[in-house]
Amino acid sequence: MKRALLAAPLAALTGLTIAAPAPCEAAPRNGIITACGTFGNPACYSAPVRRTPTGAEFRLKSGRWVDCGRDCRDTLRRETVDFWDEQRNSAR
Repeated sequence: MKRALLAAPLAALTGLTIAAPAPCEAAPRNGIITACGTFGNPACYSAPVRRTPTGAEFRLKSGRWVDCGRDCRDTLRRETVDFWDEQRNSAR
């Protein structure tokens, strides 16, 4: 707790920013990520993750590899369990 309280002022003084690693950077050892719905959909979806020279990707059940972007879990959620809710929200 003390370290966290001291780190923020120290970073502000030195001009450094403290950032947590991206979720894909902390991918589980087995290379599987799981995302669950956020629009009242209790479904969850798991997918294998691989690293490429351009960044991390996950594989859908169709076999298609999808770029993770900044957040693998969020992209997986939007591409699978919340797909239709995301489509409906972007159409508004």
